[in-house]
Amino acid sequence: MDDVAAARQALDGREAQPFDVPDNSNAHRVCVPHDPPKRGSEPLDWGAETEGVNVVLWLKLGSGAALLTWALFVVATVVDRLWYEHLRRDQRDPRDLVSRRELVRLAGGQGTTSGEWHRGGALVRLTERGDELAEELVRDALRSDDPELRYAAITGLGRIAADEDWAVDLLIEALAEGRERAARIAAALDRAAPRPGPRLVALLGHPSAVVRFWSIRLLARYPERRREVGRLSDDPNAQVRAAVLETLRTTASGPGDPAALRLAVDLLDEARPTVRFQAVQTVAELGHGAIAPLLIPLLGDPSWSVRKQAEETLVSLGTAGALAAAAALESDRREILEGAARVLQDTGVIDGLVAGNEDELLGRVYAAGADRVRTTSELRTVESSV
Repeated sequence: MDDVAAARQALDGREAQPFDVPDNSNAHRVCVPHDPPKRGSEPLDWGAETEGVNVVLWLKLGSGAALLTWALFVVATVVDRLWYEHLRRDQRDPRDLVSRRELVRLAGGQGTTSGEWHRGGALVRLTERGDELAEELVRDALRSDDPELRYAAITGLGRIAADEDWAVDLLIEALAEGRERAARIAAALDRAAPRPGPRLVALLGHPSAVVRFWSIRLLARYPERRREVGRLSDDPNAQVRAAVLETLRTTASGPGDPAALRLAVDLLDEARPTVRFQAVQTVAELGHGAIAPLLIPLLGDPSWSVRKQAEETLVSLGTAGALAAAAALESDRREILEGAARVLQDTGVIDGLVAGNEDELLGRVYAAGADRVRTTSELRTVESSV
């Protein structure tokens, strides 16, 4: 064994190192460590490479499918829009393709219906087409117990009443006999203006207050009929009297219209608050400063809406309203005093009194308006000084 050790020492001139690991083929072969492999010289992992290629391929396929779906959606949208514009330009409706025979069958209630086609829809379509059977079918529908059918009849008549006298006659008849809601019939007649005008005048003497009310409201579109409307100013029904005021105000020739103002002044002390409100509103739109003192008692009206309207009207009258409110400070009614103080505040009179150091008159206004007017005035003074 000494000979072996000497031979090894003579071979490399050193002692045995940790890497001198014997192997089975040569128990004493020196094991020399190899250099690490260079980058890129490693063998390829073909499994990982194939999996990466599959992921990229699927991503490309998904993107292509999404792009194709978007393109198809755009095409469908464009085609649908073009078809809609085509129908709109030609004033056509797909329901126009339904034959007259089928419409008559459906409007007459024969057989069964499906989809959106029902008896009322067929009735409306026949009426719009001006079919010779439409008048008879609509007349029967107005006498029907089915509210949907009556509604369809009114709808169809409203669409042609501006051009057809028979349609106006049926609407007037339906309103007079109360076959359907008066407001619904009135809306159809209003769309037909001015054709129904002369026929509405005859309804002013109708025994039903509802019919008289809507006839007056509809005649607001006909200024030439205001004389007939004014004759109902003493109608026993308060709502009718209020409608008369509103129509006269709407058809007035301008501010200061004598007929409307005369009636409004006469009705300022009307028992019903709805009429008083319309009277004050008429004065607000058509009145002048000479009427301001007549509004002072309404500052203490039991109805809040009437009080508020009276205050706003006095403010809108400017100096005349302020003078009337200042004179009202002598009243012994708390409601009138407070209302007058608010009018003086909203017209700027209180601000002028503060600036002019009119302490005596200012104290009277503060006393009339209680703490609210004083607090508001002081806040406005502070804000103006900032």
